[in-house]
Amino acid sequence: MEYFLQIIMKAAFIAILYLFVWLIIKSISSGMFNENKKKFVLILKNKNELLDFFVSKRYIIDGTKTIGRDEQCDISIKDPFISKKHLIIQIEDGKCYLEDLESKNGTKINQKSITPGIKYEVKPGDLISFGRMHFILQNQGDE
Repeated sequence: MEYFLQIIMKAAFIAILYLFVWLIIKSISSGMFNENKKKFVLILKNKNELLDFFVSKRYIIDGTKTIGRDEQCDISIKDPFISKKHLIIQIEDGKCYLEDLESKNGTKINQKSITPGIKYEVKPGDLISFGRMHFILQNQGDE
């Protein structure tokens, strides 16, 4: 009986040890990859009631999002001055990047036109304009 109790105690100790190591690894890895889970928000600066189409007041950017008139886009805005696939906005390594997809009317960051096909870093507080839309980028939770 004593031998059997020793085996159970050893097995329990090993199980607790494995659980402890697993929890440490999980907490370290979630801290390491937390930057990739960072979210940004595009906040509409236009007055919604002045537009002849619907546009949300805020869009969460939590990965890669395409923006355009096309229903296939992650963020579809029916502004006739926006191309079907106008731009892509994405998070990489905790930073937010924007790229104009060769749109007809272009994209501006802080009132400066950007070159299509080049990825630009955008930061909280930046004004992003395309079509008749004007958005401010914010960290989620800061808006």
